[in-house]
Amino acid sequence: MPAIVLPGDVEPEILPWRDVAAQAGQAAFALLAVGLEPLEAVAFQVCNPERALAAAFGTWLAGGIVTFLDPAAEPELLAEQAAHAECRFVFRDPDIAAGRLAAQDGSPGPDPDLEILPLPGPAPADRLAWEAFLSSGREGLEDAWDLASRRISDLTQESVAAYAYRPKRVLLAAKLSHGGVLAAGAGLANALRLAEGDRIATRLPCHDPSGLAILVAAATANAALCADESWLDTRPTVLATPYPDIEGFAREILRSGEQGNPIQQRAWHWALETATSEFRRQQAETGSHASWKARLAERIGLESALEPHGGALRLLICTGGTPSRLAQELFGALGVRLATLYALPEASGPVAVCDARQRIPAGRIGIPVEGTEVELADDGQLLVHGRTLFSGYLKEPGATRNALLGGWFRTGDRAIRERGELRLVGPAGDERGLMEYVAPFDVEMALRDHAAVGDAFAVPGTPWTALLVPADDLLADIARRTDISIDEALTDPRVDQALQRALAAHNAT
Repeated sequence: MPAIVLPGDVEPEILPWRDVAAQAGQAAFALLAVGLEPLEAVAFQVCNPERALAAAFGTWLAGGIVTFLDPAAEPELLAEQAAHAECRFVFRDPDIAAGRLAAQDGSPGPDPDLEILPLPGPAPADRLAWEAFLSSGREGLEDAWDLASRRISDLTQESVAAYAYRPKRVLLAAKLSHGGVLAAGAGLANALRLAEGDRIATRLPCHDPSGLAILVAAATANAALCADESWLDTRPTVLATPYPDIEGFAREILRSGEQGNPIQQRAWHWALETATSEFRRQQAETGSHASWKARLAERIGLESALEPHGGALRLLICTGGTPSRLAQELFGALGVRLATLYALPEASGPVAVCDARQRIPAGRIGIPVEGTEVELADDGQLLVHGRTLFSGYLKEPGATRNALLGGWFRTGDRAIRERGELRLVGPAGDERGLMEYVAPFDVEMALRDHAAVGDAFAVPGTPWTALLVPADDLLADIARRTDISIDEALTDPRVDQALQRALAAHNAT
């Protein structure tokens, strides 16, 4: 069974399942980064309870029924949840084990299933990677990659000796040792199914500084590069989105990062300094924003990230929604195939996958994964059934009854079938009166699918209105033809006219 290790100076706490799931991938990558064999299960010493729970969560996520931790629950429920999930809890400090979690049968003293195990060891691999990255200067990631690789390599044997091993229950399978495949979190089961021997990528929140740290660490361990669908939308946007007040934008981002640890704060400072200087340099240039973001993506290490794999990265699984047109174009140019994964925690992760060799239309989620059944209810709501479906919400029988219909889970998403594949058309219950049956989501998807529109937000009413963000290429084209700046193009009436003509042509088809 997988083991959870809590540092002695941190009290165990119950976390929302969303927080646990969000960090599962990072923990799994960190395990490989310090050289742990994937066919071994581990007790993973971490710096906080979130990472500890995530390490265990990532090891059994694809292996069975899941119930979720109640964020308001008492610490004693941790032991109850451990029994349900077949996890083992290991505490460094005997006083913590004895004082925080009594035996599950109510008798005094520590639970006999709780093992006391001192685990001295080095700092987590993600911290090592970040320290190496930050100490290498601000020239980019290439030097940092080499430095992080050397530092982690030097500590590998020491790290492995400091970790405790336990018989594995589920995980990462033999493909890790000979296929270069790494998948964690919600994408695990489906990623392994799709891998076909290629090195693949699965979800990692690269907009979070700790996400890039694990990416660096994973690359040094010859694991798979990972990024979620917002890699090209979020991180380049954070670093250098055209913004009227770049200093004000920097201050806002800086404030949001001040709550992190010192390493995260230093990372934010570096990112903002890079953003400001890059913004000023690019501001005077006329050209496509797509090209700008592509150059910026290269600057922050996208192509460098591929180099440790010798260009072997072939498949990127996106779990945050349909990748933007820009993301699809950029990864396509790098020879990386994109797939989307529709995943639900209540289904232990993967539900449907769209593995497209060409552009993925907005909202398309593809076909159900093996072992999962889907049906469409009378109101169009997508229902899910399968052996990995959860048994219910912990201590919330009412919510469980509302979520399950005869063993089928109500996803809350409406879908349709198109040529044998599923496409999401909006949330259930969001149909508000245009003609007979049109949801705001439908309107937004139609708008976003047009080349002239970068993003759209529809507001139902009489009349309907929509907030439209012009596509980067449209702005750049008008700026180039009229010899004005990108910022001036944002308020130029010709942009509005071009959008109106494009949408009229779209509506006529």
